Amino acid sequence: MNIDDETLSQVLSSLKDYNPTANDLMEKLSTALVPVAMVVLGILMYMEYADLNRKLAVEQGRVNMELFISVAWKYMVAFICVMASDQIIDSIVWLNSAAGWIMDKVVPSNKGSNITISEIPKGVNGIQKMFLNTMNGMAQFGIWSSEIITKVMNFMRFITLYMIKGLAPMLLVFFVSEEWREISKGFLKQLLAVVLQGLVLILVLKLFPAVMAGDMFSVASSGAWEEGLANVFLVFAKVIIFIITIVGSQRVAKQWIGVS
Repeated sequence: MNIDDETLSQVLSSLKDYNPTANDLMEKLSTALVPVAMVVLGILMYMEYADLNRKLAVEQGRVNMELFISVAWKYMVAFICVMASDQIIDSIVWLNSAAGWIMDKVVPSNKGSNITISEIPKGVNGIQKMFLNTMNGMAQFGIWSSEIITKVMNFMRFITLYMIKGLAPMLLVFFVSEEWREISKGFLKQLLAVVLQGLVLILVLKLFPAVMAGDMFSVASSGAWEEGLANVFLVFAKVIIFIITIVGSQRVAKQWIGVS
């Protein structure tokens, strides 16, 4: 299963290049949510200063400039993150794409290791040949399906990235609150996991042909019928393993980031 230029470009695309319409829509949504996020940020800041004043009143103290700055700086950082949420998301995706293109240059493509269906060996009777032709057709469908599944997994990945980009202002603002910080942490971990999945997909597409090459999956057979049956079985086994690996790429990325 070789990686083609189209699949590579799709996996490593920016949000704008993959689907400009969806990207523009989510940027409009994030822009519309910025005022709401600012209101939430102001409420959280007011609540923290009110709580701080109550604590200092008990201790007969008051908020001085140093204490004010120590609290205000994190709200300033949150303000910047909310206002620049689109650029932050795009930058993280760009860094992932850059790493993916480097990986593509460093790890050579194994063009001779593609999953191929062998010709039906000579010496089989009519019924056996009909059966092997049917199985070969199913195997060819499996190879085609595995390529479609790869594109579908990447499509689902970008759908998640677009939703993250659209809701980023509301999810980033909670990082300033001790009580609600886990929401932002979970959001950032989810973002990193989805972005990292692109690298995992590239790694699988690059590594799989090399692992499947050679005699690792060869099966001893005697006779034309057994040889043809073994070849079809190996194609099915490779396709199934590939599909399981591709579908599991999201779970692997989440485990590396620590997302449940």
